[in-house]
Amino acid sequence: MGKTYEKPDVAIDIIPLVYSDKKLKVFMMKRDSEPEKGKWSFVGGYVHTDDKDEKITINRIVTQKLSYHHSFYIEQLKTIVNKNRDPRGQVISIVYLAYLKEEFLELDNEHQLFDIKELDNHKLAFDHNEILKSAILRIKNSMDYKPNILLSLTNFELSDVINIDSTVNNVNVSSYNRSNYRSKHEQLYEFETKKNSTKAGRPAKLYKYIPRNDENLSLVDIKAF
Repeated sequence: MGKTYEKPDVAIDIIPLVYSDKKLKVFMMKRDSEPEKGKWSFVGGYVHTDDKDEKITINRIVTQKLSYHHSFYIEQLKTIVNKNRDPRGQVISIVYLAYLKEEFLELDNEHQLFDIKELDNHKLAFDHNEILKSAILRIKNSMDYKPNILLSLTNFELSDVINIDSTVNNVNVSSYNRSNYRSKHEQLYEFETKKNSTKAGRPAKLYKYIPRNDENLSLVDIKAF
């Protein structure tokens, strides 16, 4: 008789990223059961045996646990195999970044937005503090060539991009030369229009971001489910 091996559970953890009030934030939920009851965490869930692909699992997690019912982009961040990360047993976790739009969020006492800069002051559930560091590093390393984080904005100004860039690089916004930053990065965005303004001076440009081919990035189309 062959040896019987214990099989680990497979889960998907999602880091929902949002740009709100000129700040980069994370949409989090408070755990309502043990383990780690009462702590804030990213949203996640187990892969079901009848899930034909990861988008099925992700759609179920986001719509049921976050009540988010609009299509969004996801980007695979990492896979974690650590037997000690969950006291219930070994769980292999596939971690994704999800780029959500603020206008479609439903906030309450158990679902809140947190400024990424302030999350160091919170002890998150499980190993989510460490996962967040990996997410920030991914965004930081991508700003100059593949700023997928901008998928969480519909239209944006250059100042919004600089706000995000300064956050993940942990530097002051005032240290940026906007003209140099524009000349280096503007080709990454699509020009939309000029923003109407009652202020004197040249109106600000509005941009949108159209993702390039990226094997780690895909669209979860809610209408398809």
